[in-house]
Amino acid sequence: MEPRLTIAIPLHRAAPWIEGIRETVEKAPAFSRIVISDASRLDDSLDRFADLYREDSRVSVISRGHTLDWSGHANLLLEEAATEFFCWMPQDDLVFPGNYFELLVAALDRGPESVLAFPTVLKRVTRGRIIRREVGPVSFPPPPAGLGTGPVEAEALEMLRSWNIALAWRGVFRRASARPIPPTGDAPDLAWTFSLALAGHFVEVPDALYLKRFH
Repeated sequence: MEPRLTIAIPLHRAAPWIEGIRETVEKAPAFSRIVISDASRLDDSLDRFADLYREDSRVSVISRGHTLDWSGHANLLLEEAATEFFCWMPQDDLVFPGNYFELLVAALDRGPESVLAFPTVLKRVTRGRIIRREVGPVSFPPPPAGLGTGPVEAEALEMLRSWNIALAWRGVFRRASARPIPPTGDAPDLAWTFSLALAGHFVEVPDALYLKRFH
């Protein structure tokens, strides 16, 4: 089967997150290519992944010959991809359900004018000043209503004004529509997502759940 989706997982001291990354790889569809890439080599996680996926033709495990910062590493993975669809998958986050990636790709197939399909993004929350207790996960605020119905520029500005548009960075997008992440230290994911929103409509996929973990 010809790959349609690249799932790029950039590593940096990834040893604590190996089990979560394995969960992500298990949920990757047959039409995907998974690239696990390490540009710092500060632990043995890449060697462990090489052993785990030695027989899995979908998975490429790559050691970079030089150190890259976060955005440089992400951009290199985007530049190397050759599939119709692409997503970055941070090493420490989780996705649900088992057909998570299929849900996002299907949303783009249904809407050829859409450039990015994004999930419901969740976070774990703790409350209590004296006794801390976990009450999460809970979802971040939803995007503006009516996406895909108005002019692209107006929707992009409305998402930037009234929503955390950077949440959509975690979606699946059409590779041909994407520019590199800008080399800025001030919210590069937000700037990148806004630039993509100017290129086409976004579509929300509420049943695809993405757990952003804070440490």
